[in-house]
Amino acid sequence: MFFINLLKYIIVLLVIKYFGSIAQRFLSNYREQFCLTPRGEIGVCTSLKYCPEIVNLFTRVHQNVFKRYSMELQRVCGNQITLDQYPLVCCTTIVKRNDNDDIVVTTPTTATTTSTSPSMATMSPKNDNNSRSTDSQNYTLCVTPNFQNGLCKPLEDCPELFEKLRRNLEDEEFKKYLRVSHTLCGEEKTTVCCPDIGVQKILNNRYSNITHRNNKLPNEEEGCGIVNLSTTKIIDGDDSEIGAWPWMALIGYDPWSVRPFRCGGTLVSAQHVITAAHCIRVDLSFVRLGEYDLTNETETEHMDVNVIKYSIHPQFGRNRRSDIAVLLLEKMVQFSDLIAPICMPTSSHLRTKSYINTMPYVAGWGYTSLGGAISPVLKQIQLPVLDNEVCRRIYTASMPHLTAQEYDESVICAGFVMGGKDACKGDSGGPLMIPELYKGITRYYLIGVVSYGQGCGQAPGIYISIQYWIDWIVEQISIM
Repeated sequence: MFFINLLKYIIVLLVIKYFGSIAQRFLSNYREQFCLTPRGEIGVCTSLKYCPEIVNLFTRVHQNVFKRYSMELQRVCGNQITLDQYPLVCCTTIVKRNDNDDIVVTTPTTATTTSTSPSMATMSPKNDNNSRSTDSQNYTLCVTPNFQNGLCKPLEDCPELFEKLRRNLEDEEFKKYLRVSHTLCGEEKTTVCCPDIGVQKILNNRYSNITHRNNKLPNEEEGCGIVNLSTTKIIDGDDSEIGAWPWMALIGYDPWSVRPFRCGGTLVSAQHVITAAHCIRVDLSFVRLGEYDLTNETETEHMDVNVIKYSIHPQFGRNRRSDIAVLLLEKMVQFSDLIAPICMPTSSHLRTKSYINTMPYVAGWGYTSLGGAISPVLKQIQLPVLDNEVCRRIYTASMPHLTAQEYDESVICAGFVMGGKDACKGDSGGPLMIPELYKGITRYYLIGVVSYGQGCGQAPGIYISIQYWIDWIVEQISIM
């Protein structure tokens, strides 16, 4: 009996060793997957147990920074758990022991062996010829709420944030950003995390060297703006149909939230989405494409793509007429019947065309009424374009602080004077779309972005004119 039990024990050990080797190869495959940290550094997806830099980070930065950053490191690797029940994280330095019990330090580009404890990876960039030394200023490195590299400085020593606050003392969203920034630097006096442009440029250049970019708008010959389904467009507003607007995007924020979507957007290339500047928040995370019914996971094969960079129009904050932003997606998306780009008014004819008295379309998942509930299904509506003077007269009463310039050609006034149907909260950033014939085929063009209104359906709404800002949009797409 003893020998039988011993034989069983040996067999069990052999089985464990065999499957353990398979598990090790499985984990090795994980570690071979390259990734990018939120700061733009090249890393490798690996088990947390092999990434001591995260533990080191916990001892050096504020706990709020550590929590947000570590969650991002897991997200870029797909929020997966390895076979040894550790989370998979994007790590720039991997440490394990070899067969000789020496500590092996591995990075995506180098590998060295030492018998002493390795120095942990830090958040600081290496001091090369292009990076800025911070010793003389005694500033500590930080990561802004937008995951940019920065330095913890007194607010008054950070012109970028100080001037924006001075110009927009009533901007509650920006004040919220500053409070988060203040927390990330330990809540000491007036210290905030001030973006460091010099370091950020280095990281942006580094990132651009390791990934393919799509930096141009598709034209009509390449198939933009085509709806493959013969859908019925309803003027009074109703549920759309699956595939009716394949360029519709949902702007996602905290992916762990029960309600991660708060804005809309429009896919304009394989890697770019246009939305409203006021939709850019500190927790901006991803974009969902190909969606139709938010309560049904199987009606369409939607996809979520991370946002890795964005560009807000530089005049936004000084006025409302530049409420526009361009998002860069982490990867190029594959077009299909459910995911495709809209056309842009780049030709000289469309740039200058007046759409007054036309009936363009608006679509979104926003609130169905003021104080009501969001629509789980993508809705659509047609609205008349009015002369901007109509909106100027209406909004002068409710927003007397806005100047007459806010109603120039940079915006479009669309809706019903007596109210009724309109875009609403949650539709911000979504598209105002118009059909145009191109070589006998109807294509849809983006002519406006949902910006703001008076309640929901109480008056015509204000849309940012794509025609007016098209040069800025093309420029941003070419350099992002």
